[in-house]
Formats: sequence, C-alpha cells, structure tokens
Amino acid sequence: ATPSFTANIPLPYVEINSVVPEDNKGTANKGLGVMVTASNTGDVEVSTNIQCFEGDDLADVTTLYVTLAPGESKEIPTTWYANSSGAKSLNCKPLILQKFNTLSEDLGQTTGTESELVSFKDAEDSEDLPIILYGAIVIVIVIATVIFSRISAKKLTETEEEKDYTTDEEEDEDEDTGVIE
Repeated sequence: ATPSFTANIPLPYVEINSVVPEDNKGTANKGLGVMVTASNTGDVEVSTNIQCFEGDDLADVTTLYVTLAPGESKEIPTTWYANSSGAKSLNCKPLILQKFNTLSEDLGQTTGTESELVSFKDAEDSEDLPIILYGAIVIVIVIATVIFSRISAKKLTETEEEKDYTTDEEEDEDEDTGVIE
C-alpha cells in the first residue's frame, strides 16, 4: 500500500467583484479611470497583483496590487490606456503564479470579471489646434496692422496735399488782389 497524507491548509481566495470604467466613452492612448473591486473570501490574508486584459491581450493599465485580509473587500483605482479605437471591455482577474497552477481554482477566480463596453475614439490632433489658432490670430493682427498703417499713411498724405493746395491758393489770391510790395 502507498502511504498517503492529507493536510488541510487554509488558503486565500481572491475574487474580482467589479470592474467599473468612469465613462462609457474614451480616447485612444489617453487614460480612462477604472475602479476595480477585489475581495478575499478565503481563510488567510493575501497580497496579490491583479491582471487586466483587452480580449486575449494584456491591457495597458497602471499596476494593480492589493493586500486583503480574510473577508475584506477593497476598491483599487487604476488607469486604462486603450491603444486603438473601437468598443472594448476590460477583464480583470487575480494573478496566480505558474507554480500554483494546480491550485489556481482554489486560490482565486480564473475567468475574471468583465467591464461594460467602452467606446474609444482616435485622438484628434487637438494638441496642434492652439498653435494653428494662435498663428491665425497673429496673421490677422499683422494684416490688420499693415492695412491700418497704409490707410493712415494715405490719409496723412492726402491731408498734406490738401494743405499744400490751400497754401498755393492763398498765394494765388495774394497775387490776384493787386497788392504791390
């Protein structure tokens, strides 16, 4: 007969209760806040990382690390950076190390928890918009200044010419009056 031994070891059990994005719309490559709620329904304290996925790919999120006492739940804020546009959801689950694969179903939730769909759009070149806008304003001001200067110069020239004509007319009048000097 083969000797066997049975041991009862208390284990943690980590569950992701919810994955809630702050909005249902986002911009690709710009952060979107997400609140992940995790709980430990096991018998001992646990410290673990939480992994999040977009489909089968590891999602670009800020690090999620949590320590949970037995029966404790915590909300963990993170930021999600979707790398492309489209409707996406975030699936988060506890990270269970490879060496514990045989115990994975005893240590935590293996399927993960899915968020609602978020519609990501491509970022427009809104960062260049102020430069273009300010450039256009400067050009308009320069053109307005040039036009104003030309009009002012033209009026000044016309005023000087009118004065010259007036002076000429007065001299002509003096000559016509027959005053002898």
